[in-house]
Amino acid sequence: MHPIERLRFVARASGLDDATVALEATAALVAFAGDPTAMVPACRQLLSRQPGCGPLWWACARLLTSTDVWASAQETIALLEQDRTESALAAALSGPRGSVGPPGRQDRAAEVAPTVSWASALGRGTVLLRRSVAPGGSAGSSEAAADQPRGTAAARWLVAPVGTRLAGPLWDSLRSALSGPGRHGAPGPGHDDPLAPRSRTPTPEFVELASFTHVVCQDGLVAVGELAAPDCPVAPELANLRG
Repeated sequence: MHPIERLRFVARASGLDDATVALEATAALVAFAGDPTAMVPACRQLLSRQPGCGPLWWACARLLTSTDVWASAQETIALLEQDRTESALAAALSGPRGSVGPPGRQDRAAEVAPTVSWASALGRGTVLLRRSVAPGGSAGSSEAAADQPRGTAAARWLVAPVGTRLAGPLWDSLRSALSGPGRHGAPGPGHDDPLAPRSRTPTPEFVELASFTHVVCQDGLVAVGELAAPDCPVAPELANLRG
């Protein structure tokens, strides 16, 4: 598939998980490794159409700040494909009821099954939610998960896959892109560019990270206060998607 066609596929994609969007985008963008003047607008156009995909921001930032785009792309693809977050979640859910955390450092955090929410992106103490699963495994309202009183027995876990923990400036760009013109199906500036048409963007749902008790990442289950620092670089070129 021609790189431009692949970029169009990513731009129009709906219903794909965030990791797949980031994988496809990385595979397409590497074709511009020798042409930074083409790489920057390609990243901006993709993100303007998939602004709520944290791993896509992460992947674009990695490529734009790399001195070896090809090597960075291969590493980015490997990190996404080898993400152990879902395995870590399964292990945490199958652990002793009423205790969480690695052996020797377990916290008495829940006496009933936790409510589990998936993050599309997080930064500056705020989370863009993708979906939630209520205790027992049924799909539930992520608002209900976030608004659950702290005094209840059920823990609230946030699943943060590879590429979702964004650096502050990148997170600010994501929030700005989600609130800008052209959101929620309205055509915005530049809607006739090569990656058009713009797909409809669902209403974003932001909640405070403090609404959750624990975070599941590929390294396991940790208390919210122990979440590691953002694992992505800052790409100044992404500060303004229309710049």
